[in-house]
Formats: sequence, C-alpha cells, structure tokens
Amino acid sequence: MQNYHVIIIVELPIFTKHYTIFAFCMEKAFIYDNVWLTPSQQIPIHTQNEWELSYVIHGKGTRILGDERQAFREGEVLLIPPHFPHGWFFDKDSADDNGLIHNITLLFASDLPARLSSVFPELTTVVNNLSAISVPRRYVGKTCDEIIKSLVEMQTLDSAKRLPLILHLLIFLSENAESEDIGDRLMNKSIRNAERFRIYCECNFYRNIGLEEIAAYMKMNKSALCRFVKKHTGQTFTGYINSLRLEKAALLLTSTTDPACDIAYDCGFASIPYFHRLFSRRYGISPCKYRKNYYFNHQPLS
Repeated sequence: MQNYHVIIIVELPIFTKHYTIFAFCMEKAFIYDNVWLTPSQQIPIHTQNEWELSYVIHGKGTRILGDERQAFREGEVLLIPPHFPHGWFFDKDSADDNGLIHNITLLFASDLPARLSSVFPELTTVVNNLSAISVPRRYVGKTCDEIIKSLVEMQTLDSAKRLPLILHLLIFLSENAESEDIGDRLMNKSIRNAERFRIYCECNFYRNIGLEEIAAYMKMNKSALCRFVKKHTGQTFTGYINSLRLEKAALLLTSTTDPACDIAYDCGFASIPYFHRLFSRRYGISPCKYRKNYYFNHQPLS
C-alpha cells in the first residue's frame, strides 16, 4: 500500500496466540488500495488502528477473524473494526493465470466518522451505528452490491473525488438490514464491554458526552460505569475522555495548520484556558510550542 508509513511491527500475545500489530501513521483520512498480489504476499494475522473494508475480487481461501477460522470466496465484502485480529490466506490454486489474487481494500481512520459528523450533524446516527460494531461484519444483497459499485467506481478517481463515495459508503456500512456479524474474539463480558466503551468514546469524543449518556449506552448506572472505567483504564471517566481529546488535539496540531483554539473546540473542549492548562500539564509545553517543536524537529534536510 502507499501513502502511509509502517512505524512498528511487534509480536504480542493475545488470547494465547500471537498476532502482528501494525501501527500506521496515515497521512490521509483514508487509503484506497486496489492490488494484485501473489497469495504469499498477503499480510499475516494482524491488528491495526484503522477500519478496514475489504472486497475480494479474485481468489478464495481461509480467513481468521479473532479465534474463528472461516472459508471465504470471491465477491465477499467485509468490514473489520479497529484492533480486531484478522488475516487472509488465499489458496494458490485460486490465483489467476499470472499467479495473482485481486482485492480492493479501503482503510479509514478510526475517528473519521466522528470528524465528519462534527461537520455534518446529520451523520450522528451513522456514527453511533458504526461505533456499535465490535466484530467483523459481512454485507449481502443489495447493500453488498452498492458497496462494491462504490469501491469499483473509485478505481479511476483521485482522492478528492472519492470523498462523496466515502460518505455514501459510511451510510451503507452503518446499516444492519443486509449484513451479519461474523468472527469471535472469545472475549468475556467485561473485555467486550471495555471494547464497546473505547469505540464509543473514539467515535464521540468531539461532543459534550457525559456519564449519563454513556451509562445508558453501556446499560450501567453511573456509579458502576465510574468503577468500570477506573478498572479498565486506570483513570477516572473525565480523565479518560480528556486524555483521548488531548491525543487527538496533539495529532491535529502536527498534521493541520488549524488554529489551536479551533482544534480545542473540534476535540470537544468547551473552554480554551482549560484546554491549554490540561495540554501543558500532559505535554509539558503549550499547544503552540508543541506545534513549533514538531515542525522544527521534522524539517526536511537541505
């Protein structure tokens, strides 16, 4: 794939197995990849920080989703949520006459839906539906056909012209009518709930979300939710949300030229002084100095 850099590849034991974790520094909000590969060139079992939409055009084989092993065939469309272990293993005899398999993969940043809905409130329901997806989802019927049509149409377009189709896809991906959840992490209820909490916060951090809203979403009372968050994150609820917002703000400071005050509001902070105080406490310097230091240390060599 192009347009991103692999930062780290490590082996980490998850559920008594070893998965490769790929951390990407995405230079764009989404990456469209239309590739022909030999079966041996497919990435092994791994997790990643982004959403992955995969369309198998030519080839078949076995895929691993969490702790499940399943057969797959060409024509299938699958959405894989962030941080979900998965891998594709194509049969050699399913390759074409040149020994290649063919698939389209669309990666988009985990917070892309949230960013879009901050601009277009009409997408709030779409974002909430996506945030509820915690296991891979396979699309069938007319929904699958529409997704394939959009993915194929993107082949001849540049990134800017793909944006309307991205919006179109997000709407279809959030709908449940013609889809089924597949894959299993063999998680216990507590771990499953921790993942649901993390994804919901990731998709809604830019809003003024509070204990009452998330408690209702998690089907807990507020006291139970506070204990739950402390147990799984080591932080208070407010501390966790603020940490997430600060991480997003730091990323935007180094990847955009937006004023720091605009970034603060975009990341869910209602008070600029409060944002500056928390940011300085977390990073040891002000947001403006953080940005200046980043650009000073990343100047191109002359």
